[in-house]
Order: sequence, then structure tokens, then C-alpha cells
Amino acid sequence: MVERISHTLGEFGTGFAYVGRQIHVAVAGDDFYIDLLFFHVDQLRYVVVELKVGKFKSEYSGQLGF
Repeated sequence: MVERISHTLGEFGTGFAYVGRQIHVAVAGDDFYIDLLFFHVDQLRYVVVELKVGKFKSEYSGQLGF
């Protein structure tokens, strides 16, 4: 996906900028890594993309909800 970032951004629509991958975030002393991070320049909001392999598990949605 990262190798085809310009195509991926086109799929998202206009106004998205690629920030990076494996972005480190520290929350209350715990370390987390965001798989892909984008920024929407019109809405001034970050968009987080978590990549998973395999069947969906309910804890995946909890990770993003946090």
C-alpha cells in the first residue's frame, strides 16, 4: 500500500496528505504505533489506518476507539 501511495490517496479523494507509516505515539507512558497516518487538509483532521491480516476480531475496533 505504501509503495502505491499516490494511487491510494486518489482512492481516498481530494484533500489527503500522507504523513507517514509506523508513527510512534506515547500515551500515559505506553508506546503505540500507527500503521498509516494521513491528514485531511480541508477538515484539518488526521486519519488513522490500521492494517490487519486475517479475519476481523472485535478487539481491532477497540484499538481504534481508544
